[in-house]
Order: sequence, then C-alpha cells, then structure tokens
Amino acid sequence: MELSLTKMLIYALNIGIIYLIYRWLLYKPVHKFLAAREERFIARDEALTSGQSEVSSMKKEYKRLIGDVDEKRAEIIEDARRKGLRQEREIVERAEQEADLIRQKARREMEEERRIAQQNMEAEAVSLAVDIASKVLEREVSLEDNRRVIDDYLERLNRHD
Repeated sequence: MELSLTKMLIYALNIGIIYLIYRWLLYKPVHKFLAAREERFIARDEALTSGQSEVSSMKKEYKRLIGDVDEKRAEIIEDARRKGLRQEREIVERAEQEADLIRQKARREMEEERRIAQQNMEAEAVSLAVDIASKVLEREVSLEDNRRVIDDYLERLNRHD
C-alpha cells in the first residue's frame, strides 16, 4: 500500500467534508443540547442559591422569633414576680392593720376591766370602812382595838390588790 500525495489529499478532503457535514448536521443540535443542559444547571444553581437564601432568611426570622419569645417570657416572669411582691406587701399590710386593731381592742378591754375592778375595789373599800366603823361603834374603842381594826382593814385591801 502506497501512500501517494493524491490519496492523502483525497483523505484530507474526505475528512474535511465529513467534518463540515457533521458540523453542519450535528453542531446546532449538540450546541442546543449543551446550552439547554447548561441553562438547567444554572437554573438549578439559582434555585439552590435562592433556596439557601430563603432558608437563611427563615432561619434569621426563627431566631428573631425565638428571641422575641424569650424576651416575652422574661417580661411575663418579671411581671408575675412584681405582682407577687405587691400582693405579698398588701397581705402583710392587711395583717399588720388587723393586728393593730386586735391590740387596740385588747387594750380597751383591759382598760375597761381595770376600771371595773377599780370601781369594785372602791365599793368594797367603802363597804369595809362602813363595817369597821359599825364594829368600832358597837363596842368601846381602845387604842389597841383601833390599831387592830385598821391593820385588819389594810390587810384586806392588800389581799384584793
């Protein structure tokens, strides 16, 4: 098999013609296919990027909402604590007022009982004085009898105090 220049030119020409035919027949469809494929990849990439940014923004929103919830929770707890302290103060104040009223009532009752006891003692002292005077008048009074009657009277008074 000899290689001649004409055969080589014919082969080269055949290759060129086949190249041009394939290019003319296949270039546009293959180029179209590759361009469509590239567009699909770009669209998917954009969708993923968009999805990632959407996920990122949703994540930020959720974090903000969680922060708001934490803040609201802390506010509710603080409000409940303040209300509890206020109720505690009110209860203590009412208890102190009631205790003051009870003390005042007890003092009034003690004063009344003391006054009644004083009146009873005075009435008894008058009664004893009348009894002593009647006993003294019934008999002859000597200095010794007088002292004994007075001592007896004072002893009775001391027993009642």
